[in-house]
Amino acid sequence: MVLGAFYGSWSAWFAVASRRWPFAVGRLLIAGVYEMSGIPPAYAPHVRYQYDVNGVTYEARRLRFGGANPFSRALRRAEIPAHPAPGEVRVYYDPRKPQRSCLFPGPNEGTFALPVLLFVLGIGALALGLYPVAS
Repeated sequence: MVLGAFYGSWSAWFAVASRRWPFAVGRLLIAGVYEMSGIPPAYAPHVRYQYDVNGVTYEARRLRFGGANPFSRALRRAEIPAHPAPGEVRVYYDPRKPQRSCLFPGPNEGTFALPVLLFVLGIGALALGLYPVAS
């Protein structure tokens, strides 16, 4: 859980940083939502896009850093970018590492929730392990 919290924190860091990134006009290659089996089923956006930075073409799949409610097909479908021209999208990229990109910069409502929850649960589990409850 603590490792998940650190990964979520890494993602939150880039979500915040992406608000200041430049953008390139890219081309949306694939956009849809796929269902992951389970009870209840979960849904994830599936996008693939290309963009050019300084004459180099990159291809990426990241919609945003962080996530949203995975249990609603309608909410996940609403995340898929609406593009003004056929396949055209704004791709925000890290100027220090242009292959790191996203279509939606900045954090959303779920960006900080998961890392905080996992961190609290992880610390709680560690505390219980260090100080077992007397029977």
